[in-house]
Amino acid sequence: MENDTILETHNYVNEIYSIIDDVLKNKMYSNGEINKWSNIICEECMKYLYSKMLPLKYIISCYILKNSNAETSIQYSTYWGKDDSSDLSKYNTI
Repeated sequence: MENDTILETHNYVNEIYSIIDDVLKNKMYSNGEINKWSNIICEECMKYLYSKMLPLKYIISCYILKNSNAETSIQYSTYWGKDDSSDLSKYNTI
């Protein structure tokens, strides 16, 4: 059962990477296009996840950074708690 969940998660992650690749493939960094690209990525990922009809809620964030010689590090986590806040879980980010 756990292996099925891992496989499903892997498939979801691969599809999300595919969405990102479709949007950004062969593009040069452009400050003027960042908002458009990140909106498309978020919308397409949400459509994909929503189409799976899972009883989950999603939070999608997209950060697009210019690759330069300077070291850049972004770390973030997303947390979801039920309405009564008795259950707080960490969800992985990709």
